[in-house]
Amino acid sequence: CNCELTSHAKNINLFFYKAKKVFYMSEKQKLIYESKLKNLSNGYVLSSIFKKNTIDYIKSLSKPKNDKWLIYDTENFLKGTANSVKYAKENNLDYELFSNLTHRGTIDRLSKSKGLIFLPNGEDTCPRLVIEARLCGCELVCNEKVQHLKEQWFENSKTCLNYLETRAGKFWEIFNESF
Repeated sequence: CNCELTSHAKNINLFFYKAKKVFYMSEKQKLIYESKLKNLSNGYVLSSIFKKNTIDYIKSLSKPKNDKWLIYDTENFLKGTANSVKYAKENNLDYELFSNLTHRGTIDRLSKSKGLIFLPNGEDTCPRLVIEARLCGCELVCNEKVQHLKEQWFENSKTCLNYLETRAGKFWEIFNESF
């Protein structure tokens, strides 16, 4: 798109330019913004920040895996439920749709499942569900619209966990540089 030429984008550019720090969810998101907006040099990739008790809870789980693939069931077109169901059917995967679970319920379901199929229609900067699936040892079927998918920290559950445990501290380190 040439959305960067709109007056709205020019206001966003000014806002970002005047900000002391701009935090992005993924390297890909940062690159997209920096290619569309001008003179940005104040950006940092932070990714997601997880609460310590969430990380500790995920670490405590060690349940045997079943053969089910999970698909997030939502009416939000951008999340690509239909794409994921189609993929599962075309590849004869045993899948289960899920929605309306508590956060812990979602983590519990991921910890027991073989994998997650997540094929969004729109750019998804750093979807928490995909990160939690990785941390729970799930296999992943995702498309290029999951922006953090190829970042080094996301290679496996161990590098993912190590990275996430540093994010809150990294935020405060960068934030305090401004003052």
